[in-house]
Amino acid sequence: MVGLGRKPAGKRMKRKLSALGRAPHRCMLEDPIATSAWLGKVLNGWVSCYAVPASYRYLSSFRRGLKQRWARVLRRRSQKGRIDWQTLDRQCSLLWPTTRRRHPWSG
Repeated sequence: MVGLGRKPAGKRMKRKLSALGRAPHRCMLEDPIATSAWLGKVLNGWVSCYAVPASYRYLSSFRRGLKQRWARVLRRRSQKGRIDWQTLDRQCSLLWPTTRRRHPWSG
């Protein structure tokens, strides 16, 4: 069986990530937990659209890119810049949805 699935266009994915990279800068002085929860809702919408069996690598790359941009914003927020990946992973695992399959094969 040929791998069917929804593959997001690369340009669209880059455009969405760059827009999401700019958005937390606007709310840099707000509560980081609330902003992370908002980013989790955005990720939930993306995953809801593209979470079919053959698109896991695109989902994980989108999540990884979003996490890198969020870490950059958190590091710029602090003068010390001491957010480590373990803390960020724990926060993202609590507030962000998993990138698992949501839609079965249509048949």
